[in-house]
Amino acid sequence: MTTTDVQPNQFDLQGENVEVHYSTTSISGQPVLTGKIEGHNVSHSGATIDTQELPIGTLITVVTLPSDRANRQYRFSVLLPRFRGSEQVYEFSTLAIITKDLTAEINHQDRDALMNYAAVPLAGTARRVQF
Repeated sequence: MTTTDVQPNQFDLQGENVEVHYSTTSISGQPVLTGKIEGHNVSHSGATIDTQELPIGTLITVVTLPSDRANRQYRFSVLLPRFRGSEQVYEFSTLAIITKDLTAEINHQDRDALMNYAAVPLAGTARRVQF
């Protein structure tokens, strides 16, 4: 990246059964992720959003459902790329991963994979907004 590269801080993404809005910051100074994921409304801010800088981009992860009756946990992760330039709005595509974590499941089979993944293609926009 060069000194003229302006990184977006607002991301609006849609895919099959997924619509999410993520801001790296907000009026409170904390990141915010809201939307609807597989029919569930989600709203996260601050420490409930896990952000990891990776060589392939920034991975954002939230727990979408803390657990169900069988003690399974569901997570939503989205990979955000870095951008070059100073555009007002960038259009891009990426992937989300919906994880079903069976690690603490009450009645799981000993030979099952402990995590199941579903990849969801997403498309949307990224922009820089002032708070």
